[in-house]
Amino acid sequence: MFMGKESRRVGGEKGRSEKEGKEGREENERKKRRKERHKGRKRRKEDERKEERLKGRKMREREREREWGGDKGEKGHDGSKEGRVRKKAGDKKRERRRTRTEK
Repeated sequence: MFMGKESRRVGGEKGRSEKEGKEGREENERKKRRKERHKGRKRRKEDERKEERLKGRKMREREREREWGGDKGEKGHDGSKEGRVRKKAGDKKRERRRTRTEK
């Protein structure tokens, strides 16, 4: 059974044309150019997918904020305090001072 050219490469460079000389080089150049053209299309599709993913994330965040009535800040460790804004040390001192002066 005759397979074509005797000089057929076995396990040679990937994408290399079986044709030799000028013909082979030209064919390889055409293949490379075509591959480059498709790269742009591939990149655009990837960018679109990223955009969609980001949109989804933003929508979920907005939905969460709407559900909880805006940003609540850090939540306390106690279950009963869940959803309240966490007070900072300075606020507590100020509050104590205020109650002392009111008495």
